[in-house]
Amino acid sequence: MAISATLQAAEEDDSKWSLCSTHRASGFHEDIEPGDTPPGTTVLTADEARSIRENVINLDGNVRIRHDLQLLKAESAIYDKTTDIVDARSNIHYQQEGLSVQGTTGSMELGKQTGILHDTDFQLYDWHGRGSARDATFQGPNITVLRKVHYTTCDYGDNDWLMRASKIKLNQSKGTGSATNVVLSFKHVPFLYLPYISFPINDDRKTGFLVPDYKSSNTGDEISIPYYINIAPNLDNTLTPRIISNRGTLFDNEFRYLTPDSHGILNLAYLPDDKVTQDDRESFHYIHEGTLAPRVHSAINLNYVSDADYLKDFTGGLTATTTVHLERNAELTYLGDDWTTRTRVQGYQTIDETIPEASRPYQRLPQIQLNSNRPLLTNQMNYQLNSEYVFFERNERVTGGRFDIQPSISFPMKTISTFLSPKLNIHYTQYQLQGQPPGTDDTLTRTVPVFSLDGGIFLERGVHWGSQQFLHTLEPRLYYLYAPYKDQSDIPVFDSGLPDFNFTRMFQENRFSSVDRIGDANQVSISITSRLLNKETGIERIRGSIGQIFYFQDRKVTLPGSSTETPSQSDIVAEARTLITRHLTVDTDLQWGIENSVITKGGIQFRYRAEKRHIINLSYRYRREELDQTDVSLLWPLSPAWHIMGRWNYSLFDERLLETLSGLEYQSCCWKISLVSRHYLQEAATADNPEVYDNAIYVQLELKGLANLGRSVKETLEESILGYVE
Repeated sequence: MAISATLQAAEEDDSKWSLCSTHRASGFHEDIEPGDTPPGTTVLTADEARSIRENVINLDGNVRIRHDLQLLKAESAIYDKTTDIVDARSNIHYQQEGLSVQGTTGSMELGKQTGILHDTDFQLYDWHGRGSARDATFQGPNITVLRKVHYTTCDYGDNDWLMRASKIKLNQSKGTGSATNVVLSFKHVPFLYLPYISFPINDDRKTGFLVPDYKSSNTGDEISIPYYINIAPNLDNTLTPRIISNRGTLFDNEFRYLTPDSHGILNLAYLPDDKVTQDDRESFHYIHEGTLAPRVHSAINLNYVSDADYLKDFTGGLTATTTVHLERNAELTYLGDDWTTRTRVQGYQTIDETIPEASRPYQRLPQIQLNSNRPLLTNQMNYQLNSEYVFFERNERVTGGRFDIQPSISFPMKTISTFLSPKLNIHYTQYQLQGQPPGTDDTLTRTVPVFSLDGGIFLERGVHWGSQQFLHTLEPRLYYLYAPYKDQSDIPVFDSGLPDFNFTRMFQENRFSSVDRIGDANQVSISITSRLLNKETGIERIRGSIGQIFYFQDRKVTLPGSSTETPSQSDIVAEARTLITRHLTVDTDLQWGIENSVITKGGIQFRYRAEKRHIINLSYRYRREELDQTDVSLLWPLSPAWHIMGRWNYSLFDERLLETLSGLEYQSCCWKISLVSRHYLQEAATADNPEVYDNAIYVQLELKGLANLGRSVKETLEESILGYVE
């Protein structure tokens, strides 16, 4: 069996060998530059030189023979000018691009880069590889065959991992090595025999088997044997049989492509005759982005699973256990000089079959948008147009087409310290419906004008904080919004909702998320923002905002099942960001309920990012009578060699853990091991069943310059630790 490693240069860590004492053995390699002699010329130097026959020279003492970028050094040598062959003896050093070899005796034909050296030590000095061999045979430029070999990427004097092989062939032009009759040892303990192995000697990807993965969790023991096919520099495919003890063999295939105009991933998985469910189980995922022509862009996102438990059984994690709809869409966008058009088809697979049809999202078959995108010009009239046609489809209830057009006119005025922008927007919407109750019109129209007036003042002053100078701003803002009441109770709700109220939504023209409902309004939003900016760098050290909406009339337009909104004031909303240090940021938000004088929603998050792998996240989220949750995660070095990682996600509202993760990583010069334990909620408790947790342990051993052994923990850590980078 052939086993290979695939390493992508874009994913490589520049500090991969940072814990090594040196990338090259002292005195082993000598940097040489192209000389002044013509290419193909052989230059000889030595303490003594004498002719022993015609065209044959005996060299003694500090022998140096240079041929282009090849260098051969020895205590003594015989050089035949006719054949360009060197017979060298004692303390031989030979190097070519990327490779240095030391030996006791040997001969070389430098012009052809062929020859043999005996009892050698060698070094791949661009890849930190080194080893010893009984002999090294050079079969031309960039091809070397080693016999009876020991190979590692560890520092000299440290063979934590070692590969023993009867033969290794290095192809430097392809960046690959291959070996036969291989025994891999870790910490001097042999753990794997392979009749054949291939491995990289640079960062290029290559075809071959990857080292098998092993996982043990609630779904059983699992062994994955991936086979990687490097089809072309921009195409690859990975086929991974996953042998799951309790279920059978799942075949997982991932195809990736990258062209100058597009990129995408196609993933197919199939498990025939699951031992648990007695059913065939499969999944499909395809994502694509591309440019079909100048200004024409395409995007596709397709997803499918065979059953509701597929994600839970074969992917895992909190996201998989809470997903109930899988999106499918395809869109085509044209970007004009002053306008944009987009055509999209969108649907969903509802994987939770217990969700009633009336609660499932509509499909858009199709959705067509035509919008102007002219930039807003100050102190002159601006005209904009947004329009959309959507046909909404669902198996039950009302379906049909919706056409919406929104012409608008505005006149933004600005000075250095003030702005005022009046705007008039007309919403005209027409519905052509199917499945309406008897006696109800199939054609509905609605026209609602919306007027807004947005204005503010920018005040500033210089302040001192210690030895630093700052700019302190005060930015009051008023936003008036008026839209007359229009009875819309006969209009179906296809895709409109009432989003969470926050600071940004204080300045939206429509309190609903889409145009099935255009909210009536006669209100003014009042806010004030203050910032502290470093005068020299422009960095925003502190920003805080607070605001509230004051209503001059009740809000009669509602969603089905909701009643008229009568409060004369909205909740007070506030948000702030503080850059305490260059690495520590604090974000807070708060919503204060006016009616009950309590906090209805809020949160605080501390994010610390010092260097690439110095991460601490502390957050708390609260929503009255719905959510009360803490989340702590970190990735932190205990030393250059040791890292700890962890997460603790707990619901105070439900008094239960959502996820815990703990891990430890050790890294030396030539190997790295990561151990991660994960415990997460798989199924919430119901009246009939208790809550179910999944437990998994991941171990990843990386032999640097050879392969990763075991399940990669990267995706798990990226999901659990905000800001994680490997």
